[in-house]
Amino acid sequence: MPARHLETGIARVLGNHLRKPTLVTDLVRDITASEVLDLQATLRQVANDCDPEGAADVWAPLLRRADLAQGSILLRLDRKVMADRLGIAPDRIDSAARRIPASFQMQRRGVEVRIILGAAVPKVDPVLAKNILTAQKWYAAVKAGSSFGDLAAREKTTSSRIQQMIGLAFLAPEILDQVAAGNQPVSFTSEWFKRRQLPADWIQQRDVVDGI
Repeated sequence: MPARHLETGIARVLGNHLRKPTLVTDLVRDITASEVLDLQATLRQVANDCDPEGAADVWAPLLRRADLAQGSILLRLDRKVMADRLGIAPDRIDSAARRIPASFQMQRRGVEVRIILGAAVPKVDPVLAKNILTAQKWYAAVKAGSSFGDLAAREKTTSSRIQQMIGLAFLAPEILDQVAAGNQPVSFTSEWFKRRQLPADWIQQRDVVDGI
């Protein structure tokens, strides 16, 4: 497992958790109204120190341990270090609030492994979405009687590219929905499709894409 990618994901989960506005009242026992604002400000600074692009040495002491399970990871804050950062006694750190559960996924793209920690925000692939729309337009033109050569000249591209990409016009509805929502497998890109044509059958298409 690529350690740097895992560290980056953990730092992001940790920082996002520590930025939650209500965390301070869950984390600090017997907190008084006069303490809330100062402790929130300190907690934000601690969260800012959890820079995914920065050195792990800064934020790693905040964690006592990280437990990986199928599809999830559980981070546990170190009571003493957390209390020291906040400037309070260790026994004021709530035990239950020290636990930070998050989802954990590993996705492969060839030899590359992508680690997704926490609630991944779907991201639409603009190139893939554009190429699907273009392929649908090309297919409509071919149905209307245009040859690949005429279409290539009009679109300022090559016949071979049209032949490579026009199959995107025949994607299963479920795959189109995934692309529109940004939920398709990370490796299902225009470049992947250009190198590997999908079968015409929609059920077979889904099996191939799900197995990427």
